[in-house]
Amino acid sequence: MVKQGSFHALSEYLDEKRWYYTSGLLLLLAILVYANSFPGTFVLDDIHIAKNNPLVKDVDLLPIFHTDYWHGMENSGLFRPLTILSLALNRLIFGADAWGFHLVNLLLHAGVTLLFWQTLRQWTIRPVVAFLAAALFAVHPLHTEVVDVIVGRSELLVALFLLLAFLSLRKEGSRWQYLAVLFYFAALLSKENAITFLLLLPVAEAFCAERFTIWKERWRLYAGLATATVVWLLWRTYGVTSDLPRSTLTEAAAPLAHVDTLTRVLSALEHQWIYLKLHLWPIPLQSVYSIADLPPFLSTFFSFTSLAVVTATSIFLALIVYGVKRKVWAAFFLLLYVLSFAITANLFFPIGVTMAERLTYLPSLWFSAALAALLLGEGRTRLQNNLGAIVGCLFILFFATVCLARNVDYGSEPQLWMEEVRQNPQDYLGWQNVGEVLTNHKRYVEAEAAYLQMLRLNPDYPGGLRSWTFFLLTQDRHAEALESARRAHAISEKKGERVAVAFDSMDMAESLLALGRYAEALAVLQPAGTILSRVSRYNELRARVFNALGRDEEALAAFSKVQTIAPGSNLHYKLALSLYRLNRLDEAHAQLKSDIEVRRGSAEVYNLIGVIEARQEKWAAALDAFGRAIELEPDNSYYRENYERAKAAK
Repeated sequence: MVKQGSFHALSEYLDEKRWYYTSGLLLLLAILVYANSFPGTFVLDDIHIAKNNPLVKDVDLLPIFHTDYWHGMENSGLFRPLTILSLALNRLIFGADAWGFHLVNLLLHAGVTLLFWQTLRQWTIRPVVAFLAAALFAVHPLHTEVVDVIVGRSELLVALFLLLAFLSLRKEGSRWQYLAVLFYFAALLSKENAITFLLLLPVAEAFCAERFTIWKERWRLYAGLATATVVWLLWRTYGVTSDLPRSTLTEAAAPLAHVDTLTRVLSALEHQWIYLKLHLWPIPLQSVYSIADLPPFLSTFFSFTSLAVVTATSIFLALIVYGVKRKVWAAFFLLLYVLSFAITANLFFPIGVTMAERLTYLPSLWFSAALAALLLGEGRTRLQNNLGAIVGCLFILFFATVCLARNVDYGSEPQLWMEEVRQNPQDYLGWQNVGEVLTNHKRYVEAEAAYLQMLRLNPDYPGGLRSWTFFLLTQDRHAEALESARRAHAISEKKGERVAVAFDSMDMAESLLALGRYAEALAVLQPAGTILSRVSRYNELRARVFNALGRDEEALAAFSKVQTIAPGSNLHYKLALSLYRLNRLDEAHAQLKSDIEVRRGSAEVYNLIGVIEARQEKWAAALDAFGRAIELEPDNSYYRENYERAKAAK
């Protein structure tokens, strides 16, 4: 009989006799490694998805379950209503600050850790292996992007629901199978990669049951899973609406979508080895992996790197198959690891991202289990067990240290992106993000320097030119903004990207409008109407142009198509001006009141209110409004003249 080491004996005792001690220790690990991440902040996609998303601000189930994940920003084709609903409920309970969202993410991660431990225990692997696997998963620094970034909620929910499905299927009875199907469906509504459960489950069941006939025995379960998948596919295809044209995969964001199949497959295989390396040695970590951060794409099979990647991959897969046939737990977990990447690896089809650490969250479950099984497998001697335990503890300590250090970067968005470009100064996407973040923080001089560095690295990057255009517009540098928008427009037109051309037209029109070149702005907008006719910004720009040209009936028609008004916009004032010129005074007055509610009013708003009140001979109200206008702009002689006229008329 093989003698067991002290670490093994302690873990056996904690797991079998005092399981609540073990669960408490795992919870402590999962929470402690993120102790320095509070209060957290909104970074990356959090700004739109969690902070400014109208679907999150108001819990309204109908739009949540019928709109695109990027509602209001783009028609991405992504459908994650349960993720949005969880964020909306999060805001309702804990408020709008980032700490509440971050707290729930951390609690979900801790919950996933416990469910993972319970799942492994149900699969009858050695308790010490289950404990070590869950501990490794709890502290792995690859998960910082999921836990520290609020939109990592989708990854957390997928892992949570799929583990609940696995646990449900360890129970006897049809009701548990129905519950598993429900959990799977919930995972699908959280994020698309949940569909890999259709690969993970049959492999896990056949391995644990040691027979393939179990698939036939549980045909009702698999029929239910298939039905849930079909319903989900139909729902996301026909039940999701968007006013925006369907987004395309840009070359900057998804370069593998713009190469031939061989290049995509070979490069994606190489990226899988980078993922594997990051699981073992998670240094350095990045939020965004652009072309500049990755090895050159492999465009031919007959290169040393390509041959090495294909050979290594073939050997790796062969060893997994060999191990699975011999009932080796580590091989089984590595097979689940590989299958978990099936949807996100860019192997079978391109997705919207080349590489991302958040995509490792579900596969990381199985990597952690494989590593634990390799360190503390069956049939080990006492020395081997003790050595495995020591190495496992060192991994936990190493991972926890890196995790704590990485949390600091996510505490500040400027710091996060400055760390990205520090690691790779040639990353033009990183410099773009630095510029955008510094602009949001009103650090305009530094932001301009970042944008100029981006343009030096890639002067013909359309996305960067659009971001630069936005910066110039915020600085009232409208002539430069027009030049930048025209460059982006020309590049998009040359590539035949109709949607991008239409959006660039809006940037050009906004610049022309600010320059007072109204007829040119209208001419630029007209061709984009076939694509952008339902887009609020497009209709707002048309309304502003018509308003400036004095074509008020057309302005009102365009105003009526604007569904959302951007914060700080003076759109209510412009609409009121057109209504006033059409002698619709009461409607104009109502729009000005709305402007005051939204923007707290401006001098021009109060002046127009005064003019309307004077037209209706309400002199006291007119004087009050003109007085407010003068308070806001005391040097405006026009407002003073209006005040004196009203005073004399009274």
